[in-house]
Amino acid sequence: MSPTGRGLLECPTYQPVTSLAMLSADNPILNSPYDEPARHYATDAQGNLNYRDIRPGRRLFTPDVPQVPIGQQNQGSMFDLNDFQAEYGEHLINRLRDELRTWRDSGYRGVTSRVTRDLLDYWFANPERAAHQKLFFAQQEAVEAAIWLNEVAEKSNTGTHLQSAAKMAGKWKAERTKTRCCAAFSAASRPGAGCW
Repeated sequence: MSPTGRGLLECPTYQPVTSLAMLSADNPILNSPYDEPARHYATDAQGNLNYRDIRPGRRLFTPDVPQVPIGQQNQGSMFDLNDFQAEYGEHLINRLRDELRTWRDSGYRGVTSRVTRDLLDYWFANPERAAHQKLFFAQQEAVEAAIWLNEVAEKSNTGTHLQSAAKMAGKWKAERTKTRCCAAFSAASRPGAGCW
């Protein structure tokens, strides 16, 4: 059972896969949206899924491979991206996921404020919270990441490294976004119009 208190069978639209015949592009769901992914399909280098090859664990984030495959293509050589743990395992997102999992399993040890602790308990460990108010796992992980990076990360070497890497990635993205917005704004505005 996850910290959300919802199991696979409690999700009204989730139907567990009971045979290989059930697996297809029409029924691709392997995991509950309320729990951390426990299984995934093997993927080729273009991001195409092999619906007959289910692998244990969560798929690694790989920046070079599309996370959402585009259309159906001929089946190429299938491999599991998790076979590339050595190459992608140290990526910022994969390391952050590992740290968040450890932190979640420890009961959110190291939270600095009582208010944050109460909110985490209310959102993710409250059995009285109505089922329709529960967050999806992706939403939960986003909240956990924001809190961990701001309150807990600086207390560990790994956290400090991830915190600085996340800040650098954020600055790069912010600068890139600002440059694109300024170019679009300037092109659409009257000549000589400035940008923030």
